Amino acid sequence: IHLKLVQSVATAALLALLVALPSAATQRPLLCHQAQIPTTPVLCSATIDLLLVADGSSSVQDIHSQVTAFMQTLTNLFALDTAAPDATPRVGIITFNGPPITSGGINFAEEQAARMLVNLTADTAALMQALDTRPASQGLTCISCGLLLAQRHLAEFQRPGALGVVLV
Repeated sequence: IHLKLVQSVATAALLALLVALPSAATQRPLLCHQAQIPTTPVLCSATIDLLLVADGSSSVQDIHSQVTAFMQTLTNLFALDTAAPDATPRVGIITFNGPPITSGGINFAEEQAARMLVNLTADTAALMQALDTRPASQGLTCISCGLLLAQRHLAEFQRPGALGVVLV
């Protein structure tokens, strides 16, 4: 039942993202009530650079596998094509967590708390490999560390003309 819920949430998240993207015909965003809800998954082929920023702290330890399954499902909703790297969606994966809870403090470097699992890529196999080997959830939460790494990564690697998106 959890996987079905994760798949439904992933489809809804992608639909919301697609609705927010400009319509190719009008160059204006569609409003939610104007969008037709597909009965089968529709692969997104927009020129988008999407960074998935996932909590890897102990607060999500009990749902670590569900978070991973959600990211796998969401990634599979993009029409990734390594043969057309300039005209295809790209996805990257960042995970964040702070030091172990038993460390007795919250003073730590941002670089220690966020990690790029895979750079923006159109390589589905590389993304699935990164998700399959995602480190176990542990430590304190440092959302800002993950967001700062995402911001830096997009500033350096976002393609001209591509929509940069960070999904936490």
